[in-house]
Amino acid sequence: MTDRTKLLLTALFLLTALCFACSDAMAVPNEKNNFELYFGPSQDKTKTIDNYFIQLVDSAKKTIDGAFYELRLQSIADAFIRAHKRGVKIRLVTDTDNYDNEFMKQVRKAGIDVKQENRSAIMHNKFAIVDSVRIWTGSYNLTDTCSYNNNNNALSFYSKELCDVYQLQFDKMFEKGLFGPDTPSDVDKQVVEIPILGQKSKVEVYFAPQDDPNAHIIELLKGAKKGIFFMHFAFTANEVSDTLIEKAKGGINVAGIFDSKLYRSTGPYSEFFKLTSADIKIILADNPSGKFHHKVFIVDPGTEDGFIVTGSENSSSNGDKANNENVLVVHNPKVAAAFYEEFKKLFGGFSNSYATCVNFYVKPEQEVASINMVFNSNGKPIDKIEVGYPARWALNGKEKVSIFTIDQKPYPKGTLIFNKKGFTAVNLGLKAFGKGSFLIFNFQNLKAPKIKGGYNLYLKSATQNSGKPLPLNSQPGIQVSDSISNDEDITNFDSLLQKMYMSYSELMNIQQNTANDEVFDKLFDSWTDNYKEVTELILTDVKAGSYEKLDKFLALYSKLDADHRSKVSGFVKELKDLLKKNSVSGDAEAKNRLKMID
Repeated sequence: MTDRTKLLLTALFLLTALCFACSDAMAVPNEKNNFELYFGPSQDKTKTIDNYFIQLVDSAKKTIDGAFYELRLQSIADAFIRAHKRGVKIRLVTDTDNYDNEFMKQVRKAGIDVKQENRSAIMHNKFAIVDSVRIWTGSYNLTDTCSYNNNNNALSFYSKELCDVYQLQFDKMFEKGLFGPDTPSDVDKQVVEIPILGQKSKVEVYFAPQDDPNAHIIELLKGAKKGIFFMHFAFTANEVSDTLIEKAKGGINVAGIFDSKLYRSTGPYSEFFKLTSADIKIILADNPSGKFHHKVFIVDPGTEDGFIVTGSENSSSNGDKANNENVLVVHNPKVAAAFYEEFKKLFGGFSNSYATCVNFYVKPEQEVASINMVFNSNGKPIDKIEVGYPARWALNGKEKVSIFTIDQKPYPKGTLIFNKKGFTAVNLGLKAFGKGSFLIFNFQNLKAPKIKGGYNLYLKSATQNSGKPLPLNSQPGIQVSDSISNDEDITNFDSLLQKMYMSYSELMNIQQNTANDEVFDKLFDSWTDNYKEVTELILTDVKAGSYEKLDKFLALYSKLDADHRSKVSGFVKELKDLLKKNSVSGDAEAKNRLKMID
């Protein structure tokens, strides 16, 4: 393919996406116009997603089969009842927790047949089959908040083949009462090829838990050639984040958006700590009135092979192994381009500033006298910094926050304004470069949380004239574990080692600029305690003839100058002694690594 052809294709994809964004969507697809895509929320109340779903229900002639986690909107309940009264046969499946809410009671009282799944796991689907030819799916719940507040997507197709795939799953739930892992899988019958926007397109469908959707998603992500962009309400699937990190290390552009309100977004259950520690850019969605409810991967947008993954399933073990969910994969470059335009609109930009926690590890429920975070403007004068506390890190009311210059003197400017989730430092007057570009936040009298894992602060910064604060490229984090010499307690060894290196670099900055040796020694002592545990972990593996962790350390060691190498000479001597011992035993890998250290 010539460069000119690639350029034309890119322009075509972007133009198509722009058309999606700007045109009035037709709610009900038909044979000629067989696909519609909707994003919400919309400021125009006539174009919110609920309006399009109601128009779909109003178009029904014979049947509606729907599986929805929740119905909590009067206008949609009314639409179902209208359709029932005009003779449309309606069958619904819902989650047990929502079976008896006032809206489901109304539709049941009207004579509509509703089934529940009666399990502790949830029936989390959001799909409807209308007249056996139209299918609706996506992340949208039939609720007021999903209609008017939350970020969501919905897709509607005119396709008998795709309806047949969903009908088979609906009948398992409604007619046979099959929910959960005992449901038989028909994954070999769930791939169709249908026209979408004038192009034949492969569409794959996976139902959880029987089809193990995450395994299929991982294989799809592994095939990415240029970029992976994700939008997720809840992201806790370790194996999926491993794949994203692997692709990012291989040169693929990986970036994402998480919900900002979910209690675990920057806490121990989320993959935020692990992904951002691997230098993957992630922001928390800026939606003050609602949740970021998407469950989307966009792969290789702007290419002929672009595709999207969407549906009801969050990237989590519960979603994959326990809940009833549906995942849709649409191989179509125009659809991928449209989703990518939505992603870019929501993703925004980043600040050049960076921040690092000098303390990178504490123990569960430890009384922590002090944690220090170094902030640097990194090229632009900064006047405002917003700091969000980590999710699930409870406050005890005794905490204090102070700000200092890099030479450990009280910062003479600025005001701290506190709120429930953190604080904002204003009127700072930080310079773009030099000593005046640094700020140290000192957090005192903290108690570490009980739950082990990675915890992130979430920072945004703004210049005096830039207005809206932008998130940092990488967010500072702290590991909470009983011991970082225990693999089971470590979220990710790569990230731990990287944070140790970054903390060391900031300590060297402080040492070069401080006249207060006593204060610096206290900071360095807390770092050294963490450092000793990390090095012990590496030495233990080397004794056993395992060199994976050593190789990761050596990658950082190679970046140190002679002066900094001298500061870890004791550890390096222990390494050499062990490697020599292993070499004598005939370990060729040990001999190779000896050469790398020398």
